[in-house]
Amino acid sequence: MIKLINRDLKYIFSKAKKLFLIYFLLIGLSQSYILTDSNKLPIELFIELVADVGYIESMDSFVPAFFWFLFQLVPVFLVLYATYSDHVENSSYLMVKTKSRGRYFSSKFVSSFIMILLINLVLFIIIGGETWIFKSYDKEVFEIFIRLISSYIITEFIMFAISFVIAINFGYKFGVATTMFFLIISMTTNFKYFLGQQSLIMKQDVVGGYISLNDNLKTWLIYLIIAIIGSFFTFRNYDFYGGSND
Repeated sequence: MIKLINRDLKYIFSKAKKLFLIYFLLIGLSQSYILTDSNKLPIELFIELVADVGYIESMDSFVPAFFWFLFQLVPVFLVLYATYSDHVENSSYLMVKTKSRGRYFSSKFVSSFIMILLINLVLFIIIGGETWIFKSYDKEVFEIFIRLISSYIITEFIMFAISFVIAINFGYKFGVATTMFFLIISMTTNFKYFLGQQSLIMKQDVVGGYISLNDNLKTWLIYLIIAIIGSFFTFRNYDFYGGSND
């Protein structure tokens, strides 16, 4: 199992090299914004950069959270693209080798979670490291930042899992569209139990918003159960050798 996970991680790195460059470009753009103000913590400036409008009272004053959208979309798209490509190109070969549907699909989800974790860990280390090295430490702001990055990791993985299952059943474009749908609806509505709301920082109670950590945990659990049920029915009878599922 470990060898299979390592193999899947290497494939993601190899297949999505150009998309990794896009993500690092995003980090570079965030750095250019952070460096414009020397009076605030880098963490504070990053939160401002990815901030949403909070509770939406009128669409007339709505401003899209552009950087939040990209920081959510790119990691999911990156991992989904590489994992789905690997599935289409190599699933029959890997199934002959592993002889286990459970190991095969578990490896796909575990490796994807690890990759999403690593992607956001890079962001955490860069922003957190800058704050620690060059600025004074603010415990309250740092705790908000930890909640933000943790929400990124969990939300992005669940979006990936659902999109991957949909891509297998209906095609890659539908999988990508699902992620886009989650993000757009989350950004433009106040429904706190919609997947994606949990990573919109200005909607969270830690900054005076209307969504509590308990609300987030309930939402993540519900969508994770949906992803598990969908995965079970999809993978139970999946035809690895007939090609009709690709």
